[in-house]
Amino acid sequence: MPAKTPAADDLSEEQHLGAERRMAVRFRCCRKCNVRPAGANGVGTWPGIIYNISASGIGVVLPCPLLAGTELVIDLFGGKCDHRVRARVVRSVLHSFAFFHGCEFAEPLSDQEVQSWLK
Repeated sequence: MPAKTPAADDLSEEQHLGAERRMAVRFRCCRKCNVRPAGANGVGTWPGIIYNISASGIGVVLPCPLLAGTELVIDLFGGKCDHRVRARVVRSVLHSFAFFHGCEFAEPLSDQEVQSWLK
């Protein structure tokens, strides 16, 4: 059974525009990625889109809801192994027909690593 996630329309404007919680500069991007739960033994991944990234976290759009605390492995689509990160879901919001997940990295990225994800 899918996890219950609040719809974007159910959140107040104050929650949408709330105080910035990240300690690092966030960069907008639109890159395809493949996502799977950390430790998953199956061969399948979920197709996703990275919508922002910083040294401390990443925003990913997925077709399914995930619970806060879920650990993920995120690979840049068509990328090399050096474009693989581990992250933990911090928040999840349904917007229209997709789930926007805010995640924090297990290990922060360097400025150079962040820039390589943006290219």
